[in-house]
Amino acid sequence: MLRRSSIPLLLGAAVLVLAPTRAGKVFAQTAICGQFTDVPASSPFCPYILQAFISNLSQGTSSTTYDPSDAVTRDQQAVFITRTMDQTIHRTAAARIAMGKTWLPTASNGGITTDVGGSVNDLATDGSFLWIARTDSKVLKVSLADRRILETWSMSSGVPRKLGLFAGQVWMADDQGRLHSFNPTNTAGIATLLFSGTATGITVGSPSMAFDGTSIWLASANGPKVFVYPVSTSGGVTFTMPANVDGLVFDGTYMWVLLANATLVKLGLPAFGSTPTVVETLPIPGAVNDCRMLYDGTNIWIPIGATGTLYVVRPTQNLAGSPSQIVANQTIPDVIFPYVAAFDGENVMIGGANNGTVALFKATNLGLIRTFASGAIAVRGIASDGRTFNIGDALGNSFFQY
Repeated sequence: MLRRSSIPLLLGAAVLVLAPTRAGKVFAQTAICGQFTDVPASSPFCPYILQAFISNLSQGTSSTTYDPSDAVTRDQQAVFITRTMDQTIHRTAAARIAMGKTWLPTASNGGITTDVGGSVNDLATDGSFLWIARTDSKVLKVSLADRRILETWSMSSGVPRKLGLFAGQVWMADDQGRLHSFNPTNTAGIATLLFSGTATGITVGSPSMAFDGTSIWLASANGPKVFVYPVSTSGGVTFTMPANVDGLVFDGTYMWVLLANATLVKLGLPAFGSTPTVVETLPIPGAVNDCRMLYDGTNIWIPIGATGTLYVVRPTQNLAGSPSQIVANQTIPDVIFPYVAAFDGENVMIGGANNGTVALFKATNLGLIRTFASGAIAVRGIASDGRTFNIGDALGNSFFQY
């Protein structure tokens, strides 16, 4: 007869392979076996039980108990096996969303402390390499496998505040409303300045940037302008929103714009030269500020630093039958000025711009797993390749891989 504590070892390689990379690092370091009070932190099964829970393979017998010695019936065994199969089936899609690839494939290409020699404003990954934007106008190419710095690119001016990997290029939005890019297959050198702040209409401040599969959208929290640049052309179009723009995120069909008047606006993708159509408007029940929103394939996660609040929005395609709605409105404990969110295919991590504490949420039920100190002094960027979380230190000289 199977026992619950033996399930993670018997259900297949998926749990065994994943546990050391996430549960083994994130939880074993804290010496706490999640919320299961009946599993000793010293138990060798603890990391595997937590990974089974995080992966939605097993929910335990209550919110605080796992009952590791209880027998597993054939009915329960069938459920566990089916959930394991579902994880395998959806792994590729989940990893794609984790790397921010929510657009249709229309483009041609689409724990451990590492010193990177400068403060980190943002990170992005393509699954093989980690790109790190430093505050000294440098962009580093880092091997995800062994965290070695492979190349260093430079910007001719400005400080890179937002980083993106779109259409086979590396893109940087700087603190002056400008857009830069370079081809990562070229020899490392100086990035190309594509548009000045005058050309984009974007004022100085904290930029937001998103890609819809065809065009890059650029905005700033210091103004209401949004610049849309189709990467296959040589020019872009600027339009004006009703309030300053605090965030942008694409859900695979629509662009969502967070406005400083506490409104989330859903826009249809415009034809070149046209103004986008407002498809839906969703009020946010509280103050907002600029942040790095996240779409996980199902929900939009919005961390708000000014109030320490997390809003989770469930987009819909059927406005008449079921409009988009806020499905979570909760305080994020321990994280000071929650600012950035990242998704690893299973869990969402949110980091604080004013401290190095991060919060880990289960994406399927929006539940808080736990918070822990990442090692960073402050967090403005987190990137995941579907296997690890990479956390940049905005006030130190390192990034941390979990």
